[in-house]
Amino acid sequence: MMYDIKWIIPKLRTPTKLWNIASSITFAAVGIFSKIVLEWLNKAVVYNKHIIIRALDARPKNVPLITVSNHHSCFDDPGIWE
Repeated sequence: MMYDIKWIIPKLRTPTKLWNIASSITFAAVGIFSKIVLEWLNKAVVYNKHIIIRALDARPKNVPLITVSNHHSCFDDPGIWE
């Protein structure tokens, strides 16, 4: 049984040149804004950084490192590893 699910906005199935340009500009603007926030506005203080650096350096090749937080934050990993 095949489902024929119609796209919510049919015009976006075949985007125009203007849409592609606007999408590229939006993507770049978000990237630049994120870089500014992470580099210039981030005032994170990392305590015991040497422990995590040692864990990264001492683990065998191709072994992942899992970080666990004691609170809910989507900013920790990308914000602290600048």
